[in-house]
Amino acid sequence: MLQLDPARAPLTHYVRFLLFFHYSRFAEAEQAIRRSVELEPSANSCAGLVMLLLTAKGDAEESARVLAAVPEAFRNEPRIIWVEAIAQLCRRDPEAVLRALQRLQADYIQDNWFAGPKAYFAGLAHAMAGRTEAARVAWQSALAAVDARLKETPDNQTLHLCRGQLLAWLGETEEARREARLLDELRAGRTARSWFGSTALIHAAIGDADKTLPLLEQLLAVDQNTNVGWPLTRALLRLDPRWDKLRGDPRFQALCVEPAAPAAARTPAQELVEKARALLQGLEATREDFALAEDYCQRALRLDSTDGEVWAFYAQLHSAFGYRGWDTSPERREQNRVMAERAIRLAPDSVQAKLAQAGAWSAFGINRAETEKLLREVVAQQPDNQPALRFLAVTMLNQGKLNECLALNERSAALPGGDPLALFNNARYLWLRGRLDEAYAMMQRSLAQKPFSSSLTLKANMDIIWRSDPVAAEATLRLIPQSDLLEDRANYTAGLVYYYQRRADAALAAWGAFPRDYYADFAFDGPKGLLVGLAHELGQRDAAAKMEWRTALALVEKRIAATPNKPAPYYYQAYLLACLGEKTAAGEALRTYEQLANIKYTPQTPMAIELAYIYARLGRLDDLFAITPTYVRRMRIDPRFDGVRTDPRYVKLIAELEQNQANPLK
Repeated sequence: MLQLDPARAPLTHYVRFLLFFHYSRFAEAEQAIRRSVELEPSANSCAGLVMLLLTAKGDAEESARVLAAVPEAFRNEPRIIWVEAIAQLCRRDPEAVLRALQRLQADYIQDNWFAGPKAYFAGLAHAMAGRTEAARVAWQSALAAVDARLKETPDNQTLHLCRGQLLAWLGETEEARREARLLDELRAGRTARSWFGSTALIHAAIGDADKTLPLLEQLLAVDQNTNVGWPLTRALLRLDPRWDKLRGDPRFQALCVEPAAPAAARTPAQELVEKARALLQGLEATREDFALAEDYCQRALRLDSTDGEVWAFYAQLHSAFGYRGWDTSPERREQNRVMAERAIRLAPDSVQAKLAQAGAWSAFGINRAETEKLLREVVAQQPDNQPALRFLAVTMLNQGKLNECLALNERSAALPGGDPLALFNNARYLWLRGRLDEAYAMMQRSLAQKPFSSSLTLKANMDIIWRSDPVAAEATLRLIPQSDLLEDRANYTAGLVYYYQRRADAALAAWGAFPRDYYADFAFDGPKGLLVGLAHELGQRDAAAKMEWRTALALVEKRIAATPNKPAPYYYQAYLLACLGEKTAAGEALRTYEQLANIKYTPQTPMAIELAYIYARLGRLDDLFAITPTYVRRMRIDPRFDGVRTDPRYVKLIAELEQNQANPLK
């Protein structure tokens, strides 16, 4: 055991890191390298931490954050630059690779870990970006530099390894194979212990899986008693683009999968949690499923209150009640927080505990950076964890990173078995942002993987609201099980389809059958009486409509009294008052809503159409037509806009819509 010299503690911790890292003892290596960086960051320690993160965790994102925080004094060190090049290649960011290389004055990198021309990495970056000619020029330049040095040291194995890769990338396959054979002869048949010195890199650059895979299997098979230099891990195989030519081979894909830990016998408490998990993660999960899952969790805790996995899942269930909109009470959120904290204390390394903690923070809208970090750790550890991928996707969406959100959901949908829920989520996100063609196409892909009630409901919405096709909308509704038509989302949509068809009695029958006084769903989170009143109004039963609206208003005002800082009830208060003709009070409630919501509405804002309904009731037509152009298709069929159909601006919008439909390429 090394003794710490206080005057040289950062260096001592770095040396400890090297010893542990070489022997694949990653937990101890991480502790040592983080301590070294904490005490006194250096080029060695910062680069070592990046190598550890890529190797042990497959975490290219945290690697990039570490590199961004490297002190200015070390940013141009060769070790930092080539490590940054590898990290950014693993992040699939070729432009960041090139920016890093620009900081290196010399054309050749000379380091204990890597020796070779910087054009080696530049070529990889250009190839990744699709610039094949630029890649060829870079690799030819690198090859010339390597050949010049080989004239001085013809037996240099590092140079021959680099030369073999460059030749392979340049298409000189036979010459590349010759370099691999020469390396084998120079090593007298000995296999390289480190992947970074293995001819596997040459064979992979050629795309020769038959020669590469046995070498990779040997490199992965070493245990913690063997010093291998830079260890090869499955995480590195998944990340590094130098293995890309092998990714279509099922044998390589199998190598990238972490071996499953031996399954321990489940305790009775864990058996109950698995039953609850199956209910929660079902595509057709209902309120009753959630209630039964909660019963299982309560029974599991009575059996074993020391199992962190039980606490973790119960916390996740609390989160799910919230994001489904079925119980957003302070009591539910507090239980979420308490249980997640208990889970992370009992099982700090548990994937489920990390997901629970991220869910609790998300429910309270706090610790956003830590939430993202936890989710990225889970995804790096379990790349096929679909709930984690979807959770990370919505986290990115909430940061305004729509493209990354969509990509994460696509990644989940591409896993074996697909993920129709991930594609459904993408369709919904695109729909809410007015990208309607893309949303509809995405929904079709979700349905092709597996239809479920929520996806069918959204399709029915799209059919009637966007495509103005009530026949298709009704046909879609018929695919939804009758029992689900009493659930919030499907029931609201069924009534809406009939309402848009101006079938007042059918809309009334659908909405009137809803078993609760208040809907709780992202599609509609408001009082049933508002909808029933609209159906009565459509059927010219004004007295019945006003009775429903008055009853609904009383419910809304109870919610305002209970949670005066929540924006949504004020919106429905304003809407109901406007329906009742109380315009002054409606305007005051609407101002309160807008101030609490703190949203600047534009035609692209998802809730803009909802405000348009109130503006139409209040006669605020200038405000109405400022935000509705995006929703003109809906305006054409929605009875709530009947009062503005003679306005010249409405007539103009409809005429433009019809002209665009007649001339779609214009």
